[in-house]
Amino acid sequence: MVADNISFARPDLYIIVLFLFSYRDFSELIRDNFYMSISIIVLESIMADLPIAAVTRVAKNAGAERVGADASEILVQKTEEFLGELVREAVKLANHAGRKTLKEEDIEMAAEKFA
Repeated sequence: MVADNISFARPDLYIIVLFLFSYRDFSELIRDNFYMSISIIVLESIMADLPIAAVTRVAKNAGAERVGADASEILVQKTEEFLGELVREAVKLANHAGRKTLKEEDIEMAAEKFA
């Protein structure tokens, strides 16, 4: 199999790619290196970086008695979107101050925009 010589930093992506290799309809498309790299990028972009359990725990600490699986997934997605927007705004502030490093003050000022 072509995927035997490929090393993945994330084993969950390796499993998904191997799963896709098992389908004959996709095998010719994915075996081509160009399409394989695009598939890996797309798969990686939909994989959540935040653990669902941690976000669910935050929701419970905020007063939710129970959190459904579908609610947990959307909480992770919305949290990642919010953090992305917050960091983008903080990066603008750091750049304006002539820095590349984000500081607490950048995050605090950026958070005020969303409050």
